[in-house]
Amino acid sequence: MRINMAKLNLILTKRSCKITELINSVGIDAKTLSSILLSDDISPEKIHKICNFLKCKTNEISFDCGLLQTLKKEKDECIEGKLYEATQVKFTYSALDVKNYGLTENQIAHIFETSNIATLPISTAINTLVKIQNHFKCIDYVIDNANKKLDEDFIKTLYFILNEGTDSSDNSVIKEFFSYKKSNQFSPETENSKINDNENKLVSLLNCYNNLKTKNLGAIIKFLYYFVKISPFDNYNDAIGRLITLKECLKNGIVPFYIDHKFDNEYKKCFKDWKSSSNILINLCKSGQESYLLLLSQFKSNK
Repeated sequence: MRINMAKLNLILTKRSCKITELINSVGIDAKTLSSILLSDDISPEKIHKICNFLKCKTNEISFDCGLLQTLKKEKDECIEGKLYEATQVKFTYSALDVKNYGLTENQIAHIFETSNIATLPISTAINTLVKIQNHFKCIDYVIDNANKKLDEDFIKTLYFILNEGTDSSDNSVIKEFFSYKKSNQFSPETENSKINDNENKLVSLLNCYNNLKTKNLGAIIKFLYYFVKISPFDNYNDAIGRLITLKECLKNGIVPFYIDHKFDNEYKKCFKDWKSSSNILINLCKSGQESYLLLLSQFKSNK
């Protein structure tokens, strides 16, 4: 369970209560409270303390993890203008390198709503337009298969879908990918392994991840970092990595995140600085969670 900051702030405003009063009454210092509010797995005791002070019910301040069901329902029933459509647009626009072609978020929304590309800039590469449509399909695949185990076949399928109908669709790398040999020599803890085969590295990374008893936001972001570091494909490794994080967040009841293009440089720097401070990337992704929570509140997807 996770605290919904939009809901919490609303209740604090209604109660004419300051966050400092909450800290003092609950008996938690500011640093601990900040950690609780950004946590993906808050203990019932801590939730109970906060709710007792605010005299509210748990669902009045928490994020409803029925998000996957909401997205699937809206997708299957072709409901327009709701959370599913907004999620498609936000995640596609933020994951693909479309700004270089002069495309805006509104134009991505137009493509999603109408499948019409006639009004787009002539300079926009056809491959990019196809990739946008394919990314929509990838998100659909993620929603439909979110509860499945993350494995090499799932990742391969995402890459197939994303490259279908583009110049990369005939790439031999796609055709021959995932003829794995067993290897347990690579893991996030032994990244300096001498294994040179990216396929072996990725299957070992998957083994490490799937053997985790608890998959929280930190574990998912850590997988994203090492997946991009390995870069098993010729292109779009980061886009595939972000799709994987969406799947795993939905599966584990964690608020998904997207990284706005205004943070592109900071995002790249986070990967360079991972060894010295992994928290920089984690905090940026948590900021992306807050952005998605605002989107959720706009569509009143929480009960």
